[in-house]
Amino acid sequence: MVASTSDSDHDLRFLLDLDGLTYHMTAGYWVKFNVWLIEPCKEIPHGIKYSLTLPDKNNVRIVGYDNSPWQLSEARQVPGQKSDMGSCP
Repeated sequence: MVASTSDSDHDLRFLLDLDGLTYHMTAGYWVKFNVWLIEPCKEIPHGIKYSLTLPDKNNVRIVGYDNSPWQLSEARQVPGQKSDMGSCP
């Protein structure tokens, strides 16, 4: 079955609506989603930038998934702004 444009638009909107959501769990753990659109490029051809992290109560990253082509030491996200990680290199 091929998804219709409206299904694809709905799915994209649902994904983008996750941006900034934080779920707090027991023992101080929490999960945070960051999802936003960027200009498509070779490294991110679909133009969707994402990050899903699970830090502990001390904000130490336990697990994380993202599609950043940069090393963590090279890119820093400024709260409220995604410009430094919001485009392709």
